[in-house]
Amino acid sequence: MSARGVTQENINLGGLISEINIKHYKMPCYATITHFQKCDHKRLSKLGCTVNCPDLCPPDSLKFLVKTVYPSNCVECHRYHFMEAAYQRLNQHEDNELSIKQDAQIEDEETRAQMLQLAKARADFQEELLDQRYLGAAQEIEAAQRWTGKYGKALRILDQHPPTQANSQPTSQRSIALRDAANLRAAKPLRLVVTLDASRTSAQLRDAWELEMAPYRVVSRTGGYVRVQPAEEEFQGWGGPHAT
Repeated sequence: MSARGVTQENINLGGLISEINIKHYKMPCYATITHFQKCDHKRLSKLGCTVNCPDLCPPDSLKFLVKTVYPSNCVECHRYHFMEAAYQRLNQHEDNELSIKQDAQIEDEETRAQMLQLAKARADFQEELLDQRYLGAAQEIEAAQRWTGKYGKALRILDQHPPTQANSQPTSQRSIALRDAANLRAAKPLRLVVTLDASRTSAQLRDAWELEMAPYRVVSRTGGYVRVQPAEEEFQGWGGPHAT
């Protein structure tokens, strides 16, 4: 048999073995989901696939490593609503300027010019404050989504390198992933809530959330700090329909 024939046969055999492996062993397509409650949009992010598929695998092959909930709009909706409100403010400012220019009761043109200058200064100051608020909120939204992705990557390594009975010592990759996961949990954005975690049980997630919320409990009905909490249905069973 020629070398060319052997090579082609090996290629065909290798492809057949790969096809058999894919059929008999469900290789997951790892993903994460961030649910933005205000606009009710969900951002699905693919972390990688064991068979290197270009897109998402079929639903039965998807493995969600982490799901989070953030009580805000997604970045796109946040930008849309900000621009819509900015357009309305611009129209209002133009109406105010026109009203000052057409006000017959203002006889002194110097006074009119001062009023126009004051109206513009107020509008500029308001826009500057709102721009800062917009950028701050956008950064928080992006941080929540970025945290979900980073945490998912750490959980992916843990899922791909499970502990074995033969060797109780974790591998170097698993050790690094365990450290990264612990550090990320400690640095989680305050308003971001984890509803599914492949490395923790539902009870552990609820305990972690209760511990995180402890400093913000309202002692009295008339005082204290009330934190915006995700909708209760997101936590049905902490592993129920909204968290799977």
